[in-house]
Amino acid sequence: SKAGGSLQDRFLFTEAEVLTALNRVEEAIKVLNAIKEKYPDSPIIENVDALLADMQERPEETDGL
Repeated sequence: SKAGGSLQDRFLFTEAEVLTALNRVEEAIKVLNAIKEKYPDSPIIENVDALLADMQERPEETDGL
């Protein structure tokens, strides 16, 4: 049952936000996709989608580093 939904989705979302702040965008995207996979009914899924959309609009400047 997903009734317990724990706070795991929120912890992961916070982790993704931290990774984003550190410009570790690829890792953040992996975390966000994991939330969508494991917690598709999460109440914060809209935030997840918004952050993903945000990151995919970022210029790719992390490649050469």
